Amino acid sequence: MTDSEIKAMEAQHGEQRTITKLPGSNFIVFRSRDYAAIRKLALHPRIFPSISDDYTNDRESWKPTESELLIYLLAKDDQGIFGFAAFIPQTHVQYGAHMAFLPRSYGNLALTAFKEMLAWMWRETKARRLVGEVPRNNHLGIRFARRAGFEFYGINKRSTLRGGRLLDQVCLGISKPDLLSRQDESVESRA
Repeated sequence: MTDSEIKAMEAQHGEQRTITKLPGSNFIVFRSRDYAAIRKLALHPRIFPSISDDYTNDRESWKPTESELLIYLLAKDDQGIFGFAAFIPQTHVQYGAHMAFLPRSYGNLALTAFKEMLAWMWRETKARRLVGEVPRNNHLGIRFARRAGFEFYGINKRSTLRGGRLLDQVCLGISKPDLLSRQDESVESRA
């Protein structure tokens, strides 16, 4: 994606910000409907097995859902796009969150980019809660979500089919930070 394409996306989909929170690493987070770029990233051999199940295991025919209701955010640095998140509205204030990052960004870069995506959601939408379900055996995915601030709230038993086996999914969620502080203040004022 060229700089002019990114600027066009910014004009249509919201502010693009250059993030410089990591020494020697600048990146941007922006909304996109570039479904070809999202598909290319999702089909990466290290990503697709983690985001697919027995229903969506055909790599060649898989494509991202195209809808104005979905919010796709991309992270891009000087080497190109290295991650995306998809936010799917479940209610007016709650979105399901899905993310994927290339191996070259694993660690602080991916974590910082995902936190910026969360900040984008809090700033640009009416979202008050983001939730996700991660297969119980995906320890890296669970740890990543927890490091980003998501908290465990339950187990969705036998809810995804992988390799012919029904697996439990860990339910994780995060609430908008300023909403939590206002609720805490409200509770304290009633005490």
